[in-house]
Amino acid sequence: VAVFFGLGLLDRNDFHKALNWAVLILIGGGMALGHVMQRSMLLEIMSELIQDSLHGSSLWTYMFAFSVFMAVVANFISSTVAAIIVLPVVAEVGKSVGHPAGMIISAAIMDSAAMALPVSSFPNANSYAVQRRVRHEEDADEPAPQGPTAFLEPRDYLVTGGLVTLMALVLVMSAGFLVQPAYGF
Repeated sequence: VAVFFGLGLLDRNDFHKALNWAVLILIGGGMALGHVMQRSMLLEIMSELIQDSLHGSSLWTYMFAFSVFMAVVANFISSTVAAIIVLPVVAEVGKSVGHPAGMIISAAIMDSAAMALPVSSFPNANSYAVQRRVRHEEDADEPAPQGPTAFLEPRDYLVTGGLVTLMALVLVMSAGFLVQPAYGF
């Protein structure tokens, strides 16, 4: 950054006008939340509770529970952070039931499919930051909003991303579960 400033390729307007600080704060908040969840051992506690409640259940039930667990966690923190934190937990549970690869693959797919909030992934955060310019109508009865407004609102992510997450869960737990034995999982 110092070299770019020294060469004149960047100036202070690049940081104030061109850089969308809301996206950086949104991503940083998701990473901080993930770090807190890891340091507080919250994920391990939740994992143990799920595993204890599923003791003696079928492999499908374990995979379903941890796929849902991964989808929920990945929706509230970024999918990258969720993978770093949750996949080792899923691997340990997978080892205990004798199918670590299948559980890791299903959890990883659910991690990628979790997109019900703007903070769920970097593409979601970037698309949330895209704004449209508002034309100020002089003859409008209602006052026009000042400045740019977002194209997408959190409810857009919740509806669309929630449906994608649900469809991925159905596919992972039906077709995905059925093809795993063919690949040795």
